[in-house]
Order: sequence, then structure tokens, then C-alpha cells
Amino acid sequence: MIEGKGDYLFSVKENRQALKEDIEGYAQEEHLRKTMDTCTKTEKTSCRIERRIAYTSADIGRLYGKEEWEKPACIGAVNTRFSSEKGETNEWHYYMSSRRLTAEELLKHARLEWSVESMHWLLDVHFSEDFCRVETGMSNKI
Repeated sequence: MIEGKGDYLFSVKENRQALKEDIEGYAQEEHLRKTMDTCTKTEKTSCRIERRIAYTSADIGRLYGKEEWEKPACIGAVNTRFSSEKGETNEWHYYMSSRRLTAEELLKHARLEWSVESMHWLLDVHFSEDFCRVETGMSNKI
């Protein structure tokens, strides 16, 4: 991606535990979070209120394993709270990017990722896409 003049934005999950813990620790430290760029969006539908707060920082000096990534430039976190008559949920998601992002940009790009993930979930759960073993291409056998 970098060689092709592109950038990456990765959702950092448990498969990169040390990196996730570093970003999580940064975002959860109140005095550090206050230094981060912040953007809040609230949306209301007929049955729930969704509040998303994004935080970004180019302070990546203390990240464990940053050498494994090509040109890391930014870390981020998104806190999502859903409120409905059934109660409230609170989720955190962590990110790393090769481009310095504002918190508003992170919210936009994270939202796009969630739409792709929800489509994958739909295809997997309802159509068992992950279990499909169909191969493409022509066989040499006739």
C-alpha cells in the first residue's frame, strides 16, 4: 500500500494484543486523552441514541512493535455508546494509521469499516459465506 502511495487504517484487535493494550492504555489515561484530537457525533433513530466519540494522536513513540508497521503515523480510539429503552452499551475500538487523521476523519473511516463488517456478518450468518468451499477457475480435467 505504501509503495503504491496509499495509506492504511487498521482496526487493532486481540490478534495484536500488545499493540492494542498500548493504544487502549493511551486512550484510557484521562490526562493523555485530553491531549488527543476529539470529535463527537450523536445520532438518534426511532428506538435508540448512538453517541460516537473519536480520539486521535500522532504521539506514537511509546507503541510496542511499531517497527513491524510501515510508516505508522497515528493512533486512534472510538468510544460508541448505544442507549435505548433496553439499556446502554459502551464499546471501545482502537486503530492505527499510516496517515495523520483528525478525530473527525477517524469517525468517518471507522463508520465505513463498520458498514463493510456488518455486510460480511450478514453474508456469513445468513448465507454461510465463510463455509463456502467453491473454487473459481477452470480445472485442467474434462
